[in-house]
Amino acid sequence: MADYARQNDFSAKDALSTGDAAKLIKGSEVDAEFDAIVTAVATKQTVAKGANITSGTTVTIGTDGNYFDVEGTTQINTMTVAINRSFTLHFLGALILQHHATNLDLPSQANITTAAGDVAEFFSHTANQVQCVNYTRADGSAVAGGGAGGLEDAGGNVVGIENHVTTAGSFTVTNGKNLVTGGPFTIASTHVVTVGTDETWTIV
Repeated sequence: MADYARQNDFSAKDALSTGDAAKLIKGSEVDAEFDAIVTAVATKQTVAKGANITSGTTVTIGTDGNYFDVEGTTQINTMTVAINRSFTLHFLGALILQHHATNLDLPSQANITTAAGDVAEFFSHTANQVQCVNYTRADGSAVAGGGAGGLEDAGGNVVGIENHVTTAGSFTVTNGKNLVTGGPFTIASTHVVTVGTDETWTIV
């Protein structure tokens, strides 16, 4: 995956005197330039499938491709990968991706339990530190996080719904909906909560 590197400085010839043999552009120089361009284009990788990855606490992202099938059901906590890699993982079964704000940053800031056919796209902004920039479930459902779909235990089961303990602004209960909030809960000064006549808000 080589970058193009210029082989000759043709503009330097402009400063040479007329009649200087070095001022001429030689066919060999042009050929060398085109050869360098062809090599760079031919070795630029788009999407190539690498060897399958076996799940584990730490998995190593290979350099033989940028698309990998992940086998096994062992929880993944970290990844060994060089900086500035974009890669895709296709999961063949169920396992847990353990969210970590630095090492394995996942959507919704929560663990993800994979299913066969799920696909995740990652970018390593730092060596061995990756962010999931897109996660697509095979069944088309959304990725649930701790703040929406629920808090998951180490086995991937949802154990409850989390909410903040105070407001960050005013809000209105949606028309035709009832709201349940875990308490204690504080409505901060100047914030207003609006509940319609046909809706209820319960703090438990």
